[in-house]
Amino acid sequence: MQISNAIIVGAGIAGLSMAKALEKLDIEVLLLEKTQRFKSIGGGITLYPHGAKAIDCLGLLDQARSISHELVNYNLFSDNKLLLKDNLLQFKYQTGFSLFSFSRDQLVELFANSLKRDSVRLGVEVLEVGNEESRAWVRTSKNELLKADIVILADGINSKFFSDIVLNKVSAKKYCGYSFWGGFLTGADCIPVSDKSTMVTLGKDKLSFILTLPNKKQWWYLIAKISEESWIGADKIKLAKEVFSNWCKNTKHILSMTEDAFAFGLPCFQNKFVNKWHQGRVVGIGDSVHGMGPVAGQGANTAMLDALVLAKSLVSESNFSSALNKFSEARNDIISQLYIMEEKSAASKMHSDDDFVRERNQKLGSSKIINLLEPVMPVITAHKDVFDFFYEL
Repeated sequence: MQISNAIIVGAGIAGLSMAKALEKLDIEVLLLEKTQRFKSIGGGITLYPHGAKAIDCLGLLDQARSISHELVNYNLFSDNKLLLKDNLLQFKYQTGFSLFSFSRDQLVELFANSLKRDSVRLGVEVLEVGNEESRAWVRTSKNELLKADIVILADGINSKFFSDIVLNKVSAKKYCGYSFWGGFLTGADCIPVSDKSTMVTLGKDKLSFILTLPNKKQWWYLIAKISEESWIGADKIKLAKEVFSNWCKNTKHILSMTEDAFAFGLPCFQNKFVNKWHQGRVVGIGDSVHGMGPVAGQGANTAMLDALVLAKSLVSESNFSSALNKFSEARNDIISQLYIMEEKSAASKMHSDDDFVRERNQKLGSSKIINLLEPVMPVITAHKDVFDFFYEL
C-alpha cells in the first residue's frame, strides 16, 4: 500500500518513536506538540529487552547506551529485609538484550534529535481531528487545516480525540486505586547501592523503585494505595510524607531531600481495556489507547512496540482498513496480557494482609529473577516478524 504522509499528535515516547519508525520507511511525517518544548512527565524509565530491541530497530541503540545504565544487579526487599539478590544479565543471555535504566527526559531528547528538523512543530495545539473519505485531518491553534493519509493519536491517557472519535465520546479512563511520586537523587544524596542496580522494596500498600543512572544519579518511584480524594487540595510532597512516613530507610532518605528531588506526584489513572484502536484513518497508540499503571513498568516499551507494529502494517497491507485491522489484532492479545500482568503485579507487591505477605516473601526469597519476570516473557518475545522487518531495511 502506498502511504505518503502522516500527522502525529503528541511528542511523548509514543509519538516520537512513531515518527522515527515512519521516517525509516521514507514516509513524510508531521509531529505536532502543543508545548513550546519537549516536555516529559515522569522521572525514569526501565526498558526491557523488547524495548531495547525496538530502539535498536530504529537505529538508536548505540546512542541510547551512552545515556543509560545496562542493569546488572537486582535487589528485592520487603520493608528493610533483603529477600532476593540476583543478576539481571540472565535476560541478555536468554533474549539477546538487557534491561536499561534511562532518564525519561534524555530518552525523549534522543528521539527528538534523531528526527528530521522539519518533521516536528512545537507550540502547535491540535483542536480538532476528523476523517474524510480518503484522508484524515487536524485543525490547529494556528488556524490551519492540515491533511494526511493518516492521523496518529499519541497524545496520552487524557486524549479527548481518541475517546471522542474512536470510542464515540465514551471515556475509558479510571483511577487505578493508587498514586505515585518520582524524582532524582544526585551525587552524595544517592542511596548507597552498587552501580547498574535496581532496588525494589515491597510494603503494606506501598512500593518503591530505585534505579541507578550514569554520572552518579538515581531515579526513584514511590507508589501507594490511597483514595483519589486524598489529592483534593493536597501538596504532593506533604502528601508523600504523610503516606510514607515511618516506612523503610530508603524512603525516609528520599523524603528528607529538598523539593528539587521530586519531579512529580500524581494520582495514577489507566484506560479500561478496549479492542478498538481506530476509526476511519484516525488511529491511537500508546497511553491514548492503553494507558495503564506503572507497577509492571511497561508503558514506554509498549508505546515503542505500537509504533513499530503500526508502521510495518501501513506498508505491508493492501489498504488502510486492512492495515489498521491487522495492527489492532496484532496488539490486542499482547495488551490484554499486559493489563492482567499489571493488575496481578500491583495486587501482589502492594498487599496489606499479613498472611499473604508472609507467604509471598517466603516464595520470593527462594526464587530467581528469571522466574519472577517469567510472566513478561511472552511480551518480550512477541512480534518477531516486526523486528525482522526493520532489521532487513
